[in-house]
Amino acid sequence: MRKLALGVLCAAALTVTTVASISPMGASAAGVTGATKVIASAQSAGWVESVTDSRGGGTFAQVPFNVQYGSDNTPAGFHFNFKGMEDGSLYLRAPVAFTIQITNAKTKKVVWTGKTPVVAAGDFSSWKKFMTLDFKWDQKDAKGKRVAPGDYKANVIGPVTISYSKEPDSKILTQTLNLSTLNRGGVDIHIKTK
Repeated sequence: MRKLALGVLCAAALTVTTVASISPMGASAAGVTGATKVIASAQSAGWVESVTDSRGGGTFAQVPFNVQYGSDNTPAGFHFNFKGMEDGSLYLRAPVAFTIQITNAKTKKVVWTGKTPVVAAGDFSSWKKFMTLDFKWDQKDAKGKRVAPGDYKANVIGPVTISYSKEPDSKILTQTLNLSTLNRGGVDIHIKTK
């Protein structure tokens, strides 16, 4: 289970001072504590192309495209990776935007649902190329009202399928994402007062 603990935003402005205790995906629950200045919004600068020398993979890797997300070590922030896992030609044939849903952990009520920016269709023929995204939730509900202190959970709820092909003009194939594998229990968010 991935954990993220943070303070309630203290002002209407997007730049606020909070007290944060953060545990990245796979880290201990001890976290890091200290005064932190954050910018909180339900937006991002968009997907950025990155390059790696490591294929990655493992138990939770999906093919031909692998999607990963978790805490980005900031309050209510998430980091996404979108990567082709094939050695040969691989083309994303339709743009993809991921839907994030945040629920109150106690009541299970959905408090906010939103989409990431779109991953553009294109060539993913080298597993060395991948796209990254940093995405932040502004701690407001669907009506724009700040949520109460407490425990919340973030999960990716879609899309379930990705359209791709082996060549730019070949038959379109469909990959079904396993959302349980992608979410692995979701990201826990703990909002607390100072």
